[in-house]
Amino acid sequence: MAGGMYSLFQNLNSSKNSWAVKARVVRTYFQPKFNYPEELEKFEMILHDEQGDRIHASIRIDLYQDLKTDIQEGQVYKFKNFVVMDNKARTRTTSNEHKLYFLKNTHVVKYEESFPQLMYNFIDFEDIIMDRHLIHNVLLDVIGVVTSYQEPSHVAGTRRFDFKLADTEGKEIVCSLWGDYINLLLPILEEKEEKTAVVCIQFGKINDFYPNELKIQSTYHVTKVTVNGEDAVFKNFFERAFYWIEATIVDIVTTKNFWYLACKKCLKKVCVEGGIKKCLKCGEETLNDIYRYKLEVLVVDRTGSATLLLWNTHCYSLIGQTASQGDSNKSIPRIIEEKLIDKRVLFEVKLTAENNFKEIDHYLVNRLTFDDEIMVIHALKYNGSQETVTEDNDILSDGSRVSTTIEDSVKLDKNDKGKAKIDDMSNSEHSFEGDEMEHVNEEDPIPTTNAAQQNSQVGEHRSRKGIPNDPQATYTSKRKRTKKEKIDV
Repeated sequence: MAGGMYSLFQNLNSSKNSWAVKARVVRTYFQPKFNYPEELEKFEMILHDEQGDRIHASIRIDLYQDLKTDIQEGQVYKFKNFVVMDNKARTRTTSNEHKLYFLKNTHVVKYEESFPQLMYNFIDFEDIIMDRHLIHNVLLDVIGVVTSYQEPSHVAGTRRFDFKLADTEGKEIVCSLWGDYINLLLPILEEKEEKTAVVCIQFGKINDFYPNELKIQSTYHVTKVTVNGEDAVFKNFFERAFYWIEATIVDIVTTKNFWYLACKKCLKKVCVEGGIKKCLKCGEETLNDIYRYKLEVLVVDRTGSATLLLWNTHCYSLIGQTASQGDSNKSIPRIIEEKLIDKRVLFEVKLTAENNFKEIDHYLVNRLTFDDEIMVIHALKYNGSQETVTEDNDILSDGSRVSTTIEDSVKLDKNDKGKAKIDDMSNSEHSFEGDEMEHVNEEDPIPTTNAAQQNSQVGEHRSRKGIPNDPQATYTSKRKRTKKEKIDV
């Protein structure tokens, strides 16, 4: 028993229909009638008790409509008078051998007191890859960052979208979304080339059609897909997947083709065939294109060196001008070398997937800043005393990231507990991501309105603190991520 008259899920059986439980609602969804998708049949729930055990519960749609209590995900309720049945479903939402069936006299009352919150039941990617400890007919939860994806295809009259997720150790699994689930993720991936999508799939189904490569896919109405969510699981994932490295740019690895031709509409690469420019994403001939940076730089700190990949937003914030429209074999312009070489920068790098702690060509830069005040605070926090850093230094927000060195960046794993934390700058006006030039051709004047307004605000902020303002800097707080490359899965 749990709390007197209230039972734990493990103690339920079919001997009576007067059971009472307290449980948090993990998931709710409506189940339509078979072959009649427009007509609802049942209201379905997945619940967890005080010990975190889960069970499935169902109620007929007419009885659900008569309930006086509105059942919502994440809330806790007291349920009384229901039937306990064997769970004979071929695909199950929980591993519990029983399920609950609510009756006309079932009572549902919201519970306002303290109760455990265990909304996720994540499975390690390694267990999925190795097919360890898995029950193939039980749905599971995964979270990871999208590293690559295919264009949607049609299978048996339904759209399917395949993509890869990587965990914080760089291990990858293939996932598939079907039907309307695709609209929850694909628009975010296509929004900008630098956009990173951290995806949580709750109640995903194991597709074991190919025994050597298990896939996770959406299933019917129960699967829940959340992209870049606000709750703690996403914050924790970002803390483990992205790291800050303070380093100096000492060389430009890219010797030519430091830019690429992009479609001005979608910012994807434009291919030139037979003198005709064609957008690889839109699939159409285009005359509306722009030049965008793609640059590899060599950086060093006190522990070693690494090659970082900088996309257009990063380069623009460092260089202060758009990519050149010169010949594709043109060498790096002098202004780029002058702006970058010997530049001390604080980089947020993505230590997943493409740079997954193996022999790698480069690290993907997520964000960067070269603001003096932020870098001083970073140095004080991780290389010296923190006593001089007061609450007045409010440019860093409440979140956190891990701060590390180049030498240690290839050694990090989920068991590493010795790395210091740096406050997240995602809401800081000093976070440089340079998206002012996203849709601007070099022939057009550089827009300054938004940048000027933000610089004015930063200047006022610096003046209040007695810090010299840098009129050459462009500030933006809009969050950007890194590009996803297409794959064959």
